[in-house]
Amino acid sequence: MSVSLLKLSLNEVRFYFTRAAVGVGVPFGLAEDFGRTVSWLACSGLDPARICAPVLQSLESGQSSLYPKLNQWNGEALLKPPPDKLLSAIQAGSFASDWIVPMEQKSGKNSYLSAENVDYPFLVAAALGASGCSGWAISWETSSEDRFLINYEENRSWDAFWSDRVVPENSGPGRLKITPADIGEPDRDVWLHREHRSSEDAAVVLETGVAVHESWPIIYSFFKRCLVPSTDGSHQAGAGAGLVDSD
Repeated sequence: MSVSLLKLSLNEVRFYFTRAAVGVGVPFGLAEDFGRTVSWLACSGLDPARICAPVLQSLESGQSSLYPKLNQWNGEALLKPPPDKLLSAIQAGSFASDWIVPMEQKSGKNSYLSAENVDYPFLVAAALGASGCSGWAISWETSSEDRFLINYEENRSWDAFWSDRVVPENSGPGRLKITPADIGEPDRDVWLHREHRSSEDAAVVLETGVAVHESWPIIYSFFKRCLVPSTDGSHQAGAGAGLVDSD
């Protein structure tokens, strides 16, 4: 089957992408968070392979790090990558999702989270979407001064705004900030805008499957690192269904 025509179920998406992350050295628990993020991308009608291949390649090449430093003061939490590294959106997204849960339980929502030099900020936005948050916003700027904003609404809907021709999912490294979504929407005459109704998109995906295109071989190459060769020795070590059919 041509890669451009390949379609996966949501369960297959989570399975393959979780293990692809493990293939580049992501701890399994963090990789499972990444798998949920990828499912959200798919349910939003986006090609998860195209969006996620670069973040895995950045970890593979050593450009990005999973190990930030956390500073907290005056209601702000700040994630900073090690010197001369970018912060992987896989780690930043998982941290942001965990951080936002207790914040939603507080009245007032007077705290915010920032992260510096995130390699692919849109994946952090996707992680927040996957967590089901509402009433929050994530914004970021890149070195080319492009600006992006995503507001999360009820029923897993979200609105994306951006200032130039670069769409949010294609934006490069940037500093991001997560705040309560009480600052109002940007001027739509100045910013470009796109609405997503994820519940409607998800219904279509469940019926038709998730399309993956040219970047799928990159994901699959990382996934294959988790496979165990089918030999007598590997079976004796516990791989596969067992040494006899009844196992």
